[in-house]
Amino acid sequence: SSESPAESEAAKIMDISLEDGLLDGLVPLSTLNPSARGIVHRLDRGTSGCIALAKTDDAHLRLVASFFLRRVKKKYSALIPASAVNGFDGTVAVKEMAVGSEGVVIIPVDGRPAVSKYKVLSVHGQERPNSQQSSNSQAVLLQVETLTGRKHQVRVHCANGLGRPIFLDPLYSDFAPLQSTKSDQKSKKKNQKRYQSYTSKSKSTRTVNESATMLPEAVRNLLEREKNNPYERFFLHAAYLSIPEFGIEAESPLPEWWWRTLDDFCGAR
Repeated sequence: SSESPAESEAAKIMDISLEDGLLDGLVPLSTLNPSARGIVHRLDRGTSGCIALAKTDDAHLRLVASFFLRRVKKKYSALIPASAVNGFDGTVAVKEMAVGSEGVVIIPVDGRPAVSKYKVLSVHGQERPNSQQSSNSQAVLLQVETLTGRKHQVRVHCANGLGRPIFLDPLYSDFAPLQSTKSDQKSKKKNQKRYQSYTSKSKSTRTVNESATMLPEAVRNLLEREKNNPYERFFLHAAYLSIPEFGIEAESPLPEWWWRTLDDFCGAR
């Protein structure tokens, strides 16, 4: 069914950029980039967590230099399937997704070198939570540290490297997205061409309902709860950001809607 005028207007009101929100709150932002004031780096649409902005032009230049010289440490949380997904041929040999297991993904992203380190934080959906992976494990909470800063790096490395696309990712997974936009669908078609190595032709013909049946019940429950929520979101969270030159060390807890989903699995937090 189509949106009512009131719902459409409410979505427009809530879809305000971080830049506009801060400027409306009279927070000063650097002017080096007039089209995106204060923005030094970006989070993908639908991603939550830590982000740094520059209030002055001098700080902006120094922050850009820190990111360019890779003096910044960034860690993300991602919720992925416990087992590789059909149609996503991971190139990294993953022995098991047990709690504490670690690894490295070294796969180019958009033709440029990219390196990520990952660590399993918890396993969900098995009879004995967080002990070891078992046949009925459904999801893994992963910590991913990006050693390079490529666009969509964590998303590509989970899907293409580990063969486990992030739940509800509107571009790199075949799971039913949560409030994906028309631009997401256009981008998905573009990325399906670019990353044919792990995007099979059969997946593009599935309907949203068919894709939803592939999801664990806990994630389907989220889709049901959030079906009228205008926000776009998927299971990627910028959990940690460190910029030593500025003395910045920021951590962001998982959003409440993540915890509700994790609690819906058999595994505890």
